[in-house]
Amino acid sequence: MRYLIVILLGGCSFAFVSGPPANHAQLPYFDCTQSRVAPILDTAFTVIQGLNFAVAASDSDAEWDSQFTGDPPISRTTAMGVYVGFAALGAAGMYYGYSKTADCRAAKQAWMMRGGMQQPMPGTWPPPQPQPQPPSQTPIQPAPPPLQPAPVVPAPPSASP
Repeated sequence: MRYLIVILLGGCSFAFVSGPPANHAQLPYFDCTQSRVAPILDTAFTVIQGLNFAVAASDSDAEWDSQFTGDPPISRTTAMGVYVGFAALGAAGMYYGYSKTADCRAAKQAWMMRGGMQQPMPGTWPPPQPQPQPPSQTPIQPAPPPLQPAPVVPAPPSASP
């Protein structure tokens, strides 16, 4: 059971990552995996399997046998082969996951540049707000002329008694 879980953990990207569809440039909307969680898990799995290989390679057969009570389930050389296989599975998952998520991000960026999200998608809430016009597209109004100072009106002469 424990080995089945380890096998399932390696290569998460194969199960959980999908790239953009081949005809994404013609589609009004598409979905693909932008998150890099699965490739990061594949990276961690690959590093752990590489460390397992390094430990198994540095141990002698006697040290390997002493780690288990009784007979070890597999020999040290078999374990090293298994660790290399798991590391290769994780590395393949890393490559697949990182490349597909990069393709998805590039396709989504191109979709946004084509004017994606101009029309609301069905079932989205709140509906998208209209985008304001960039300042370069609004006509520039000429500035009003400067105000002139009010003319000075002389005071009427005062009457003398």
